[in-house]
Amino acid sequence: MQIVAIGIITRKRPAELARLLEAVAALEFKNLPVPDLSVIVVDNDDSASATPICEEAAKKYALKIACLHEPKPGIPQARNRVLDSLPDGCEGLAWIDDDETPAPGWLESLLLTHKGTGADIVLGSVEAILPDSAPAWVKKGGFFNRRRFIDRASLTEGAADGCLMQVNSIRHHNMRFDESLGNAGSADTLFLRWAEKQGLRMVWSPEALIREHIAPDRCRLGWLVKKHFRSGITLAICDTKLDGFLGGHRRFWLALSKLAQGILNLPIGFEGMHELTRALLMLSRGCGMLAGLAGVRLR
Repeated sequence: MQIVAIGIITRKRPAELARLLEAVAALEFKNLPVPDLSVIVVDNDDSASATPICEEAAKKYALKIACLHEPKPGIPQARNRVLDSLPDGCEGLAWIDDDETPAPGWLESLLLTHKGTGADIVLGSVEAILPDSAPAWVKKGGFFNRRRFIDRASLTEGAADGCLMQVNSIRHHNMRFDESLGNAGSADTLFLRWAEKQGLRMVWSPEALIREHIAPDRCRLGWLVKKHFRSGITLAICDTKLDGFLGGHRRFWLALSKLAQGILNLPIGFEGMHELTRALLMLSRGCGMLAGLAGVRLR
């Protein structure tokens, strides 16, 4: 891939966006020719507050940055605006969120894995960076850690942040992010599961590392419970949209299993707050699955 775009959606995070663009400018290519790289920033803020941040970064780092304002609120709307704004001849689209920063070799590792496997989508690894103020039980519990796999493992689902998509494969299947979901938080999960269902190959690249900077206000039990409740809703949405009644039936029994697992793990909570939280999050996810099947949606 010689023509590559990086897609970023943002909303009212000027400091985080500036930090991300600085890290994008520091990307390194030691084993591949430097690609023709464009950065597409879609601002989902009514006031288009990201424009001066992008203009300053473009001048400071000599980056090709297109800062676009998407007035329709919603994460999938902003992601689709990126898809509609790719430069001519663009072969690869890499995604990264505005609260993340890439390691210097992130994009090159994605491209090398694509070159070695021919995969349509390459997913990278995400490392959570906790604030110094995070409680000890949050650090011990690893609640923000994501699953890891062997190098080039085939995957059936994932999240868009940190991944590389082959543009021709996406366009061949007319793939879009489902805008009916708004800010429900499941559009990228659904997109990737639908891609796998269409026969697109997804693999994992452990060396393609991005770092997610966790905000202090997320290191709370209440936030974690809500996050897992919404994750349960997300799973239910994906199953019913992709597989209809059978998907919902399967998710119902998985929800009951998750609830039972959480109840059985409650006694382990006496070992510490991190274990109690783990049990509560199982219960929350199970409840979220049932709520999602019942039509509940969270912004």
